[in-house]
Amino acid sequence: MLRSLASQLAYMILSYAEKLRQLESAATDLKTADARNLWQWLFRQTLFRLSVDEPIYCVIDGIDEAESPGSAVKLLSDLHLTTVPLRILVVSRKTHEISTAF
Repeated sequence: MLRSLASQLAYMILSYAEKLRQLESAATDLKTADARNLWQWLFRQTLFRLSVDEPIYCVIDGIDEAESPGSAVKLLSDLHLTTVPLRILVVSRKTHEISTAF
């Protein structure tokens, strides 16, 4: 999910695409990294530090199908750390794990 979201955002935000190319050239192993490291590299250290004026809208559907839905929701709680105007809609079946994470 995180790799896919980063890829889609890179198509829309050229400065983010450039940051991802720099990250890849720094020999960061994005293919085998765990979710926590991906979140750190792809979002906290790159996207969250960009200067973006226009709102970015993202829909995350089926978070209940993630390997660890609660962990995915907890990663999203870092969104308050950025000044990038992100608007995220999370759609899922209601589960105890997801409700607790929110």
